[in-house]
Amino acid sequence: MAVISSFKDGAAVVFRRQSSNMHRRLPFLRCYSSRLTEAETKSSNRTKKARDMARMINSKPWSNDLESSLASFSPSLSKTTVLQTLGFLRDPSKALKFFNWAQEMGHAHTDQSYFSILEILGRNRHLNAARNFLFSIEKRSRGAVKLEARFFNSLMRNFSRAGLFQESINLFTTMKSHGVSPSIVTFNSLLTILLKRGRTNMAKNVYDEMLSTYGVTPDTFTFNILIRGFCMNGMVDEGFRIFKDLSRFGCEPDVITYNTLVDGLCRGGKVTIAYNVVKAMGKKSVDLNPNVVTYTTLIRGYCAKREINNALAVFEEMVNLGLKANNITYNTLIKGLCEAEKFEKVKEILEATAVDGTFSPDTCTFNTLMHCHCDAGNLDEALRVFERMTKLKIRPDSATYSVLIRSLCEGKYYEKAENLLDKLLEKRILLSDDGCKPLVAAYNPIFKYLCENGKAKKAETVFRQLMRRGTQDPPSYKTLIMGHCNEGTFESGYELLVLMLRKDFLPDMEVYEALINGFLHKDKPLLALQTLEKMLRSSHLPESSTFHSILEKLLEQGNASESASLIQLMLDKNIRQNLGFSTGCIRLLFEAGINDKAFQIVRMLYGNGYSVKMEELILFLCHCKKYIEASKMLLFSLESHQAVDIDVCSAVIFHLCQINKLSEAFGLYYKLVEMGVHQQLSCLNQLKASLEAGGKFEEVEFVSKRMEPQLKYKSLDCLRSSCKLALLLLIMLLVKSSANEAEGTMIFLKQLAEVIWSWDIPNGTWFFLRNLVIGGINTLMAHLNSSNSVIGFIQVFTDKGYKHISFKLPNMSKMSCEGPAKLDHARARRVPTPGKATILAIGKAFPSQLVPQECLVEGYIRDTKCVDATIKEKLERLCKTTTVKTRYTVMCKEILDKYPELVTEGSATIRQRLEIANPAVVEMATEASKACIKEWGRSVEDITHIVYVSSSEIRLPGGDLYIANRLGLKNDVGRVMLYFLGCYGGVTGLRVAKDIAENNPGSRILLTTSETTILGFRPPNNERPYDLVGAALFGDGAAGVIIGADPVLGQESPFMELNYAIQQFLPDTHNVIDGRLSEKGINFILGRDLPQRIDENIEEFCRKLMGKGKLVEFNELFWAVHPGGPAILNKLESTLRLKSDKLECSRKALMDYGNVSSNTIFYVIEKMREKLKREDGEEWGLALAFGPGITFEGILIRSL
Repeated sequence: MAVISSFKDGAAVVFRRQSSNMHRRLPFLRCYSSRLTEAETKSSNRTKKARDMARMINSKPWSNDLESSLASFSPSLSKTTVLQTLGFLRDPSKALKFFNWAQEMGHAHTDQSYFSILEILGRNRHLNAARNFLFSIEKRSRGAVKLEARFFNSLMRNFSRAGLFQESINLFTTMKSHGVSPSIVTFNSLLTILLKRGRTNMAKNVYDEMLSTYGVTPDTFTFNILIRGFCMNGMVDEGFRIFKDLSRFGCEPDVITYNTLVDGLCRGGKVTIAYNVVKAMGKKSVDLNPNVVTYTTLIRGYCAKREINNALAVFEEMVNLGLKANNITYNTLIKGLCEAEKFEKVKEILEATAVDGTFSPDTCTFNTLMHCHCDAGNLDEALRVFERMTKLKIRPDSATYSVLIRSLCEGKYYEKAENLLDKLLEKRILLSDDGCKPLVAAYNPIFKYLCENGKAKKAETVFRQLMRRGTQDPPSYKTLIMGHCNEGTFESGYELLVLMLRKDFLPDMEVYEALINGFLHKDKPLLALQTLEKMLRSSHLPESSTFHSILEKLLEQGNASESASLIQLMLDKNIRQNLGFSTGCIRLLFEAGINDKAFQIVRMLYGNGYSVKMEELILFLCHCKKYIEASKMLLFSLESHQAVDIDVCSAVIFHLCQINKLSEAFGLYYKLVEMGVHQQLSCLNQLKASLEAGGKFEEVEFVSKRMEPQLKYKSLDCLRSSCKLALLLLIMLLVKSSANEAEGTMIFLKQLAEVIWSWDIPNGTWFFLRNLVIGGINTLMAHLNSSNSVIGFIQVFTDKGYKHISFKLPNMSKMSCEGPAKLDHARARRVPTPGKATILAIGKAFPSQLVPQECLVEGYIRDTKCVDATIKEKLERLCKTTTVKTRYTVMCKEILDKYPELVTEGSATIRQRLEIANPAVVEMATEASKACIKEWGRSVEDITHIVYVSSSEIRLPGGDLYIANRLGLKNDVGRVMLYFLGCYGGVTGLRVAKDIAENNPGSRILLTTSETTILGFRPPNNERPYDLVGAALFGDGAAGVIIGADPVLGQESPFMELNYAIQQFLPDTHNVIDGRLSEKGINFILGRDLPQRIDENIEEFCRKLMGKGKLVEFNELFWAVHPGGPAILNKLESTLRLKSDKLECSRKALMDYGNVSSNTIFYVIEKMREKLKREDGEEWGLALAFGPGITFEGILIRSL
């Protein structure tokens, strides 16, 4: 070593001297050497800088502080430094952030930088991010870097590695639509992907397209891929045909081509032909000779056919040709010999190779030997082989352990098997990438043993490690789930069930029933319900007792909403109901204050032929002082012709009178009169007295006529006569005392009092007349003190009294003593204002695809083929915060199958989207209009105008013409089309229809709205976060209303009057809601400050509307607000200090349908109509909507 060191040092000295002399003699050489040294130094410095930056980025989370630290490097960032840094970074997300940071620092990235990021993201399975990055390259680079075939090739390969076959195909289609011509590398990648998945026909089509459409000439790689692919799929003849095509394209087969063909022939059992092909190789070309792979393939083929002698002959031939067998060759031969039970020959080979050192047995060798011993039942021999393997320090892999563990379990040596399993876990062998891919099924015997012996947790630990690398095995899932159930760890079993479903495996009935029974036993009915819902989605239907058991536990624990959901589910599945459980559920809902749901469930039960213990529920509600709810339940019973004890009816009416709910009390009484059972009521005196106290004299008379005759005044004419008499007496007395006004007043008061007190007047009449006269006296005294004018008093009294009489009393002319009056007992209809537009009818329609919110995430992620777990988590959070429960959508599997490009990022799909959307919105609008016209009750020929609102279609002529044709409207109908207004479009349509109706006497306007999310449906993208909001919030549907002024009596039934309308935009807010239509569809951006902007301006806007009706208090109005989302409703409620029930209809519409853009306001109005009818609600209200602009649209509405 000293000599060598001395020599090296001396040589170095000599070289330096010679170099110095040459530098002196040749100046140009000194210059060149200097430049070379300088370049090497710069390169070294760049590498050091790249390492330093990468070390800093790898060791810290990305933050502003890190960016500040990196800023010191930015002035001298070179293209090489950036590329090297990217190569040193371990975290792909940090690599992307570094890329963006460098660009922000002014660094101009090259095409290689973009390609590097694409490779990094794809290689690390950040495939959504990689796809989004690919389609942002041109924008990021401002056109400097164009999309190239190699970019697409990289992403296609990575999609394929992740098993996302369809994404690779879609990317190829998108590549073409972007005008990027596929290269030979593209086609080779695509052919590999297709043939690996067995898509041989598709591969043929792609190959033909490559030749005929793109004129790309195949190379040798192409033929190797095709030959191997066809042979692997059992199409050896097709592989031969491709092989013969080589020469036609000027390609020469290489050794890989022959090896590929030989492998295919051997797999197809045609080993003799394969051997002949090998023999022909040398004749084809002197340089074309078979290699060790060729002969190993032949050996494997002969061994598979158990032609061991031929395999040995081929082995000998290979050695004679001077080819050195490798470990794969020996292992292949040994495996064949073992399977043929030629153990002596195996021993001979092993001893011979041990002497000459040509082969050292490895893990695969020992696995083969142990496998053969186990198959032959020689377990002890297999264990000795394992011991030998351990002594030789040859590392076992998962296959080693799986062979032994399975065999030990089969021999009932479970303890030894478990010991081996413990070593497997201890050495973390299953988590290692070394060795072959483990088979989960091989471990199922030990799983069964562990689960049967209370060790399901250990079994699951092994199972989860296997899942990271091994193939899936549905029976193993069941083994583990049942093991957890046996041990009482049902939650762990449920987690595996969820995992099993995510992998698209279908659990059987036994698994579901074990989990449900376990959860019920552990008093966890909510988990039992969730398991039941998954069971039903797996197309398993349990017995009725399972439903009843879960419902019983839910009721015991007071889970009101969940109990109601289960009853709805049972009704959907035609599961018989239990009277006691159904009643208990309704009772629980009322206790929890979920009244609407309680009434909904009652209606559903009775609608399906079931019932509840109605009297029990009514008395329970009375006990809880929920008298309004009790009256509604009683009224429902009476309308449903259900028998209810008369004492229960009396109790409800009595309590309603106590809380001064006289309209409800009289309404119930009226219904009982219609049924002819009112005479038995014990509450009539209370009812009559309460009605009298409330000044409801027509109702008093109605009740009195049906009681025993007690009153001297038999009709209202007596009351009116008494009032007129009192007025006449007042006038006479005043005229008589006009000479001395003050004295006359006192005489008047005395005489009037005597007259009034002398009258024999029924209680109700007395109450009314007394109040009238006392009011008149007070007015008289006040007036005399101020003006001393008797004539003035008469005028004031007439205004305050007599006129008040005729105005206050409703018209009872339709009542008679012979039968019940035909009154609307909830409240009398208000009279529309002449000339004002009114809503005469309303209808709605939806597509057939109903999407429960709980199913949306899985469906959306599946349909868009999203593999980004963070996006799924975001969508799950959004779905919970939107409060939406169900919504309808045009999008369905059939559409995605027909147009797969809709879920391909960056595809130009506006044509396809409009092909779907245009007919869909017209169909929905037509159906909504038909429903509306049916409610209206008049002929379509009476419609004079149509106003059509949509942000979901684009074409000429517009949808208004198609709808008019479909409905059979007259050809001179006035048509107005309102496009792309967004969420406020429905209220705008009302305003436009109002103007038409009020300026065209006798006109009737059909206003229809229709929306679909097709234009905006797309795969998720982290650069478009609002896409996820849209997916979680928006739905599809249509609505229709008939608008007209001066309704025709007896033919039309107006329910809302459109009193005054305002549209207003907020300055400098046009970017807060931004929608852009492009060749890829429509893209919305919703500013985070939208709720805040609305919050800052809404009170002033509402006051402007309310001022037209001289209204002051917000809580004295009803509110029909477009529910853009829960945040906007919450802001509105908070800012205007609204009571919690004021926005109830908006929240329910959002819950039932989602945000359906312009349609939603009509769903709110429909719910509001029912609420006002049901509760005798407010007279005045506001309809509000907000949209792009920011635009406020509002109407002051009067309920009729």
